[in-house]
Amino acid sequence: MKRLPILTTLFFLPLFIFSQINTSIDFVGGIDYSYRNMTTVKNASFSDSLIVRLFDEDEIGKTNFRIGFNFNKRISKNTFFKTGIRFVSTGYQRKYEENELRWGNQQSGGVFNPDLPGDLPTLSKLIYNYTFIEVPLVVRYEFSQKKITPFLELGIAPSLFLKGRTKFVDNDGKIQTNEYDPVITDFSQINFVGVLSFGGNFNINEALQFFAQPTFRYHFTRLFREGSVKEYLWNAGLEVGLRKRLK
Repeated sequence: MKRLPILTTLFFLPLFIFSQINTSIDFVGGIDYSYRNMTTVKNASFSDSLIVRLFDEDEIGKTNFRIGFNFNKRISKNTFFKTGIRFVSTGYQRKYEENELRWGNQQSGGVFNPDLPGDLPTLSKLIYNYTFIEVPLVVRYEFSQKKITPFLELGIAPSLFLKGRTKFVDNDGKIQTNEYDPVITDFSQINFVGVLSFGGNFNINEALQFFAQPTFRYHFTRLFREGSVKEYLWNAGLEVGLRKRLK
């Protein structure tokens, strides 16, 4: 219940801003590659530094998606303010090498024997997935007003953490999923995400415009509030959308 006012504020923020303005609205979706930057606090212990090194060796990024709406208001001839609301899926994963995990009954006289049957199927992949509601607050500068127009965007996107989930996948393709309640876990509830993109608009007609933009995002807020090891998510990918002029 404590998260409901936050979610409501984020949802209605674009409507408050544009309640007296008719400019343009976008439907946008994107695919990106996400990972995380892991560091330690100052004067970290040797074990914390070792954890970061081992995790960096074993974990890799993964492909994700985002979908939502934008609202655009012209500020000057070539400058626009953009906000909106997005559903975002992000995270990373760990892939296991064959025989990396060794189950209890695969031990014989204290020696590992991979030919003995294990207690569980061999784990091939562990996926960490996090979902957010994102409200972009972005300024866009368009370099011309021609049929094909390049542009640059820069801004920040306050994001509400919704859910954390881990997915275990074995070699047979079977999946086991664990979900974490964000209210009782240590995830940061509000994240501030920097946004940088460069793209182009294509005018279909007077009312419709297609756009595409490679975009990079970096979370300035650590994923977990506490702990001596800090994680910061990042994403790099492509967004495409259709813009409808309202005025």
